[in-house]
Amino acid sequence: NERRKRSYDEEQKKSNEGQMSYLRYKYVLYHGQQVKAYQFVRSKEKALLVAELAKAKLAEDVVILDMRKVSGITDFFVIANASSTKRCQTIAENIEAGLSEKGEVISNIEGYSEGIWALVDAYDVVAHIFYGDVRKFYNLEGLWEGAPRLKLCRKKKTARSKKTSKRK
Repeated sequence: NERRKRSYDEEQKKSNEGQMSYLRYKYVLYHGQQVKAYQFVRSKEKALLVAELAKAKLAEDVVILDMRKVSGITDFFVIANASSTKRCQTIAENIEAGLSEKGEVISNIEGYSEGIWALVDAYDVVAHIFYGDVRKFYNLEGLWEGAPRLKLCRKKKTARSKKTSKRK
């Protein structure tokens, strides 16, 4: 199993604002033996990464809900829209690949084959990717209206300089 062959990282990472998600572990090889590797995960950074991975595959209306104070289910919900069922699947695949690349473990992906509502469960961050009006029907933002929203960094469009041509 590739996930178990990752090298052991002895550094403990401190999270932003002193809030860490729960302690998790995975089995890794360390000097030829399998050991439990515990690590602290920065769930806020992970949620922002998931949002950026979704936006990279053209997800629309991306919202991050901070669930830490309103629910014990997860730390963050990332909610996004997709313009087609194929795009919904592509966004879910990109989130899975991006998190795996960073060494994060995905618990499960639900609804991938239908492509109408894909749920990517990464333990402390859960991504919901909806197609069409399904997002309005389930209204997760309304259901968890007490959850604060995280602001996403919006890239500013740089002003293009107009080239002036000299006419003779």
